[in-house]
Amino acid sequence: MPQSIPVSATSPSLAPALRAWAPLRFAAGNPGLVLGATLVLALLCGGLFAPVLAPHDPEAQNLALRLAAPSPDFLLGTDSLGRCVASRILYGIRPTLGLALAVSLGVALIGLAVGLACTVSPLLDGLFMRLTDGFFAFPSLVLSLVIIAVAGQSLWGLSLALILPGWPKYARVARTVALSAAAGGFVEATRALGAGRLYILRRCLIPQVLPHIGTMLTVGVGGKIVAIAGLGVLGLGLPPPAPEWGGMLVKGLPLLAVAPHMALTAGAAIVLASLAFTLAGEGLQHLLDPITALAGAPAP
Repeated sequence: MPQSIPVSATSPSLAPALRAWAPLRFAAGNPGLVLGATLVLALLCGGLFAPVLAPHDPEAQNLALRLAAPSPDFLLGTDSLGRCVASRILYGIRPTLGLALAVSLGVALIGLAVGLACTVSPLLDGLFMRLTDGFFAFPSLVLSLVIIAVAGQSLWGLSLALILPGWPKYARVARTVALSAAAGGFVEATRALGAGRLYILRRCLIPQVLPHIGTMLTVGVGGKIVAIAGLGVLGLGLPPPAPEWGGMLVKGLPLLAVAPHMALTAGAAIVLASLAFTLAGEGLQHLLDPITALAGAPAP
């Protein structure tokens, strides 16, 4: 009878091969996360290195070349003022993506603070939940339009118009997860050992809430990109001369039959950026929530 080879004798030689295949196994198990993260990284690099990657000055006008079709000199053509569309798309990553990230982070922090405050006392819980109900009663677009009308069409006004309608849903999720964790046995055991409220909040509740808020934040960036572009289409986006994708889209729509590249490139940039963060957020959710990942897995 042949002797079996001990696993310990072969494992050292297999360890380097297993480590080399680990990234491929991770990519195969999380294709959406890898694709979304790759697109997000490409967007960030495009925005950071726009002065190097842009073939032309985004504000340089050449009326002799207005509405030119894509060519080797102008890869995505020119707009109605003869400006390079590819350069404006690259430079448009900065204001659009930067504002979307800042607004999403602000919304998440406000929602996290409000949701955790609801676990402190029933009085605060009732007060904040009625406040969120009041915000949910108004459509987000209507509330954003009112805020811009009051605060003015500026970077501050646009940020406020996106933050105020967005924080209640983060607060609801943070409150639900925090209250569920606070009722758990490990929190009761920690409290029985003499831990204070601040310690329980920092070591027991926040670690439970952060994965859910982080997933919502990542997906929410894509929604904020669409919202910024939508306000730009309405003429309420970032003021000129900022190369904002929504403004580029609305300027290209009347010329769709003559110069379709203007509207199509701006629309494609909006869709691609939103898709990147949506894929990354959903992949992050499957990675951090094993129950969701098992629910979406095929049956054996």
